Amino acid sequence: MKINKDYVEGDSMARKSAARLIRDSGFYICATVLAIASWYIQGWIWSKSLPPPNTVLGTATPFSDTIKQAVEAYLEVNQLLTTLATTVLGALGFVLFRRGAVNVRTPRLWAAVVGALLVAVSIFFGYVAYNFMIAILQTGSIDFAAPTSRPLIISQQIHFYTFLVGIVFLTDFVFHNVRKGD
Repeated sequence: MKINKDYVEGDSMARKSAARLIRDSGFYICATVLAIASWYIQGWIWSKSLPPPNTVLGTATPFSDTIKQAVEAYLEVNQLLTTLATTVLGALGFVLFRRGAVNVRTPRLWAAVVGALLVAVSIFFGYVAYNFMIAILQTGSIDFAAPTSRPLIISQQIHFYTFLVGIVFLTDFVFHNVRKGD
């Protein structure tokens, strides 16, 4: 039995092309899955903790100056943490890619990956905290001691502490990889 050599080579090339397509699009597939999962997780959190949007839970009264200042401070901290996290991710990209390609043998590269993931989680929870604040403001009343405010406080704490731990990992990476004169 004679096998057509051109057919076998063509089949092999088609498999290589398919494998390359899957490998090259793997990042985008993972990013899409992550975005969809984040959307469902956020929806689940909202359904368990907050009333539907535009629901007034009682008589809407004007906020006192103290509450206005607390909300402004909360939103400002959220904005500052998100800005810092975004800047840290940009700086990490600069450190990793400043010479062209990432050296896979770079000491403590795992620390950079873990740190970047934690900072990205921090940015996500900053977004969640902001949305909780907007939803609470839409209800017409805000009480930081009420059970409905608990997810707001927890999401802000996750926002801060994931950023903090991410910075520790990134500091470890930079300390062991950036030398004087580099």
